[in-house]
Amino acid sequence: KADAMQKSRSGGSTANGSADGGGGKGTTDTSRSGLPKRSKARIKWMRREHAKDHAGATVMNGRLRRGEYGRKGCYVTAEDLNCQFCAMAKMRARSRSNVHARVRPGMVLSHFSWDVYEPPKEFQKNRDGWRYIFGAIDLGSGYIYVMFSRGKTAQDCLRFMKGLQKKVNAMAPLAYTRYGYVPKITMLRQDCESGSTTVNGYTTGIVDEGLQQEQIERDMNKSRTHHKNGSAEVMWRTLRERSGAQLAASGMGCEFYFDSADTFVFNWNESSGTESNVIGSTAESPAVTCGQPDRSGLKRDFGSTAWWHNDGTLSWDGTVHPKQKSGRRGARGIFIGHGTEQKGFKMILLVSEKIVCDWDVKVPENGLTTTL
Repeated sequence: KADAMQKSRSGGSTANGSADGGGGKGTTDTSRSGLPKRSKARIKWMRREHAKDHAGATVMNGRLRRGEYGRKGCYVTAEDLNCQFCAMAKMRARSRSNVHARVRPGMVLSHFSWDVYEPPKEFQKNRDGWRYIFGAIDLGSGYIYVMFSRGKTAQDCLRFMKGLQKKVNAMAPLAYTRYGYVPKITMLRQDCESGSTTVNGYTTGIVDEGLQQEQIERDMNKSRTHHKNGSAEVMWRTLRERSGAQLAASGMGCEFYFDSADTFVFNWNESSGTESNVIGSTAESPAVTCGQPDRSGLKRDFGSTAWWHNDGTLSWDGTVHPKQKSGRRGARGIFIGHGTEQKGFKMILLVSEKIVCDWDVKVPENGLTTTL
């Protein structure tokens, strides 16, 4: 027994200590037992096989063990293959052999992928008390619709879906003028259950009831179908990166995170590009693809210097008083987004930290970014 243990130890150390990867001359590697010995001719043959599909060393060694290469090949490592075209070949293979390709719908504003995003805790201190962001992206055009909320209950989910339906109905006439059909939401994809539990432990489905009334199909992705909601995850990643970058570049505080996110959504919908547009031309924005007029001229950089032209009701110390001839006609501030309920540019005044939303706000297209 002691002799057998000594032989096994000597064999393992010899195999692990060999420099040629195959056990060296006169040695046997127990992990590669039964495989052909390494030689320059066999390694060269394996390189030719690797050039056919650019498979990795692990994949090729597995094929060798299964006998697919017969006695022509041998054990190889990544250093043995040393292929400089592997990176490009893998990128092409990934685009061709996508098993779960994301099928794009042929109609705009019909298939949406939505999700709920909770920003980090340091961004939850804001003037409106927002804590969550509900977002949906149109899979046909790339149009994004968001709603800020203080909770994520079933009632909030239902309110978000009603708001999305209202937005689609408002955009329907313009889309009909362009495409000849009235867009209607037919499917909503999600990765979370939007139900609520009562005090007695019963789960209510007010969201399901609302979707059934509107004849909207809900597609729930599971652990093996995560590709279905990938567009929403990419949307959150882009929003997180862009919103944080805008705050850092403008020097604004964390309490303006939701304003930065709102500005990003507006600029996204009004920006052209191949990634944000699928059905229309590559020179069109998602909003134009959905039939809306071009509003790309209203895009502004978050944190830019803005000026508010008023009628003399603002004093020099920032207080509001009756209209006077000697009142200040312009006030300097910082651009923080676009108005939703009230149209116009939204800014915060430096003299009083008051939020103003008006078309009389002037923001240069290449405005100087300032700090509060």
